[in-house]
Amino acid sequence: MSEVAKAVKPLFDKFIDFFDIFDLSFFVSGVTFVAAVAWAGMTPRLGELLGIGTGAGLDAGDIPPLGVIVLIFASYISGMTCFAVGRFTRTKLRKGWATLRNHPSRLITFEELARHGVLVRHEDISPRQTTTWWTLTAYGEHLPWLRRYVHGEDEQARSQAEQARNESALYVRMWAELRQREGLSPSFVLLRRYWVSAATLDGLFIAALTWVLVLGVEGEWLPALVTLVGACFALYEAGRYDRYQREELVATVLQSYDLHAASKPSETGPQVEALGAASERPEPAPQADQPSAPAEPAASNTPGET
Repeated sequence: MSEVAKAVKPLFDKFIDFFDIFDLSFFVSGVTFVAAVAWAGMTPRLGELLGIGTGAGLDAGDIPPLGVIVLIFASYISGMTCFAVGRFTRTKLRKGWATLRNHPSRLITFEELARHGVLVRHEDISPRQTTTWWTLTAYGEHLPWLRRYVHGEDEQARSQAEQARNESALYVRMWAELRQREGLSPSFVLLRRYWVSAATLDGLFIAALTWVLVLGVEGEWLPALVTLVGACFALYEAGRYDRYQREELVATVLQSYDLHAASKPSETGPQVEALGAASERPEPAPQADQPSAPAEPAASNTPGET
């Protein structure tokens, strides 16, 4: 039975990959946007485009197959556009809000590492600007790749933009850690669900704003106000799912290193090696008059590093 499962798994993976290319989450905002445009009559030749004829609107007859394909692609492309604009808008609003508060933008990945005892946050508060930098704890020193992204006391002299770029690079590195390990597939599925939810809500925010504009032009102020409230909630929830995704990503990567360290009872303290290094290099044989020493970390064997 296991042989059959192994033979079927590649076919199933290719089927799933097809839907990964055409992310169905884009249709949520895409259909909402296209419906707003069609309802407002912004496309007077919509019937001709869909192949319905010269009748009035969609009630003139059944939509032919070509028209259905046109609607599907229009909804998908509109959804991708709504997502791109929504993600850009949310990022700019977050940075603008941080600037108004005279406070640096939140680096959620660094903040989560600090909550797990890997980093320590430092702040230099002045009337003009608040400067934040990060240093490694004793546990963080044993992560073989973390020092590339956190420069300790030197971080104080770095601009907030440089720290943001380091945090973004670390975020990508952690995703690479997650993708390359089959044992972390449950967390990978959960993280993808968070990412898709955030992307869907980013796009839905723009689609809902389109409805607000359309309803406002038509003089439907109460429905426009209700839709605007819904758009704001969609934007808020998108940020919340994005934060949950980063929290789960950090927790998953650190948990994988904790399990690796716990599997070596001869080691003391939070000694954390790159996964796979111990299996690729034989343990040195202990001598009779000397106690055995733990293997040195082999950062070059860490899977996924470039």
